[in-house]
Amino acid sequence: MGIIEQLAEIKRMEVLEEGRRIGIEEATRRFVENLLMDSRFPPRKIASLAGISLEKVRKINIMSIIDQLTERKRKEILEECHVRDYCDNYSIPHAKRHAESYKVGLQDGVELITRRLVENLLKDPALPLKRIASMAGISLESVKEIKETLQRK
Repeated sequence: MGIIEQLAEIKRMEVLEEGRRIGIEEATRRFVENLLMDSRFPPRKIASLAGISLEKVRKINIMSIIDQLTERKRKEILEECHVRDYCDNYSIPHAKRHAESYKVGLQDGVELITRRLVENLLKDPALPLKRIASMAGISLESVKEIKETLQRK
């Protein structure tokens, strides 16, 4: 593997990690927003379930109100900027791989944090599985699979 290929691989790994980080942040934000809509949970409990500070819960609440109208556009712009920045320095095939790495990292991060958050919700035996699925934004079957995995441990 030549130096150019090594540099491209390093860049791909950096982008994958950045996507994971952003995916975790995005999933945490969505999870907190879902819990905020459920008036049963006070902000302190939401912070505990999500593993974040009370101040962060308050900021997410404010930002979710502001972002409701612009969330989809923000994601499109972010993705476009990553591809455009990469295109300035590399060929189109490299740019496409870069965008794919970013998307894979983002999806990995979302799946990881969603799983962790569901595991925290499953600790409360009073919460029905259907409600957990709704709060986490995943299917009931996925919640059951996570619960079974936890029981096997």
